[in-house]
Amino acid sequence: MPDRVLRTKLDGPGLYLFEVAGKNHFQPAILQLLRDRFEESAALQSTAEYAEYYANATLRSEPTNPHDCNAIAVDISGLQVGYLNRHTAAKLTKQCKRLGFDRIEASCKAKISGYRSHGDYAANLNVMLDYYTNEMKRCESAEQPVFRFEFQVEFPRLDIDPDYSVVGSNLKFWINPRRPNHVLIYPPYDTHYGQPRTPLGSVPSKYVLPIVRNITTRGTYSARLVDKSNDGWLVGVELTSKQELDKRYEELRKARSEKISQIIQKPYSPQKPIQVTFELPAIPIKTRDRLRVNELPTAEQILGTDATRLPVELHCDRTGNNITVDLPVDFLIKLKRLLLTRPEIHLDIRKVRKIRSGETLQCDAEVNHQYEDQ
Repeated sequence: MPDRVLRTKLDGPGLYLFEVAGKNHFQPAILQLLRDRFEESAALQSTAEYAEYYANATLRSEPTNPHDCNAIAVDISGLQVGYLNRHTAAKLTKQCKRLGFDRIEASCKAKISGYRSHGDYAANLNVMLDYYTNEMKRCESAEQPVFRFEFQVEFPRLDIDPDYSVVGSNLKFWINPRRPNHVLIYPPYDTHYGQPRTPLGSVPSKYVLPIVRNITTRGTYSARLVDKSNDGWLVGVELTSKQELDKRYEELRKARSEKISQIIQKPYSPQKPIQVTFELPAIPIKTRDRLRVNELPTAEQILGTDATRLPVELHCDRTGNNITVDLPVDFLIKLKRLLLTRPEIHLDIRKVRKIRSGETLQCDAEVNHQYEDQ
């Protein structure tokens, strides 16, 4: 009777967190898959011959494997690149047999990466798979706008300088680019070339997915040392998702727009000249020159921008030239309020400085008070 084969496709979170085991025994096959990418890197005259290769991997049972009857091999483009680890292979085989099948042939996405030097000699070749484990699915289902949790650091280093492990101090995460399922936690000021020099330890696998997802999707996190003992470190974490940050930003932006729309309708009577500093190209402009504001941005443009400065066209009375400069939004709001009581606005140049090897001028100016209320 032929074997009953379970053919399926394994989905993943898109983070390639699952590391293939036994890859050191299949380096020639992995290098063969990367060879074309290395040649492309050399053609581009890359300083570091690093290559990545994304492909579909096939996971197939090896019931005749002499070392493990539950072994599941990993093939890419017909070449074997390693195995699933024993724990995962045993769980998949058990699930397969529970469904009434003898073996499994599944496909999932894979990423191969590595460095090459000295011809075909390759180092740090790595194969990562992208699929959900049950533990990952539980973390995914628990994902929320703000996720707070505590964990005991795995593989803690207890010989760290006490100054680096003060209870209540902030901590940071570091994701190993070649092994993204291996996340280290360390004091933020203890780094060397962007990598942790003396990490406190690693994050438990249960929390790797939410932390990596938070960082890769540009969310924010805060981590601090809650407690320390002879057994290790207790760390408290708060993850804020990108969606929650966007929601908060929209609320702040809406509140800011409402506030500015109210302020911009109120006349402004300053007690002293309003000063501003701006940059412009190196043109023949002098101290005491007067610049007339041709047209200010509309209230809708000011309310709808996230920029801190907006372009405004000025006219120099002495030279007759039009100049476009970027002025601060707060300054423009004051000008809009001044126009409620004044027919026009001039900027009087008080000081001119050359910067950036003379290619740019920095000017200090103030609003003339010809029409200022006394």
